Amino acid sequence: MSRRSSRVALSFFAFQDIITTVVGIFVLITLLMILQISSADSISDGPTGDYQAILDTLAEIKQSNAALEQKLAAARQQAADADKGMAQTIGRSPESLQDELKNALAALSTAQRQLENTQERAKRADQELADLQKETELARREAEGDAAQTQEEIDSIKKKIARIESSSFPIFGSKLGNGKSLCVIRLGDHPKSSTKHSIRDSATASVMEMKSVDEVIAWVRGRNHSGRHFILLVAPGGADDFDRLRPQMKRLSFGFEVIGSEDDLTIDFQLDEAPPTGADGNSTGDPA
Repeated sequence: MSRRSSRVALSFFAFQDIITTVVGIFVLITLLMILQISSADSISDGPTGDYQAILDTLAEIKQSNAALEQKLAAARQQAADADKGMAQTIGRSPESLQDELKNALAALSTAQRQLENTQERAKRADQELADLQKETELARREAEGDAAQTQEEIDSIKKKIARIESSSFPIFGSKLGNGKSLCVIRLGDHPKSSTKHSIRDSATASVMEMKSVDEVIAWVRGRNHSGRHFILLVAPGGADDFDRLRPQMKRLSFGFEVIGSEDDLTIDFQLDEAPPTGADGNSTGDPA
């Protein structure tokens, strides 16, 4: 009579399923991470100064992925060997099988930790690349703003040059050698204005037109005389007004010139864009 074996048959099909599933998950995660790293590595419109460090990091990550793939391949081989040697494992002791299971689980845990570290490094590399792209965009916007401002200044200079070339009158600077601001008062008829008198004040960069010499006298009295030098231009029709204004100028720094009705002069601030015009000095923010 044959004896029945007292040993209990041991099956590793469930263990193979677990190993195969975990290996498949690692392969999928690795492929997704490689695709993400490749996509981030293809961006090339940022500054090149710090790219080499990022590229080195990505190369290390790819090397880590290759090592993980080798470990996963070894795990697959172990699973295949376990499948081929199923008959042999039935005769082995539960203690040795348990040791092998612990070793396999430990290897899987180590691979999982390495994979998490690799993913964290990939995230940091992506963040560094995004920061570089932001810095590049800011630098580009600043450069565009500087270029636009420079172009505006060039256009303004061109317009000023065009006004200088088109001006038929002498051009004086706003400041004299002694530091005083030039103030020109024109008395008499003007070929380009319906009003009889005009004041061009460099201190306030303003042009004023006045109908009577009384307005001119009131304006002169209300100014800070110490910082101004006055020039009186007496055109035809302005002699009487000059006689009335001259006593007010005795204690001031001034000079006068008799000119023709078509003559005038230009102060350099008049070459700028449309200087402010007012009826009196108070409307142009005259300093004390």
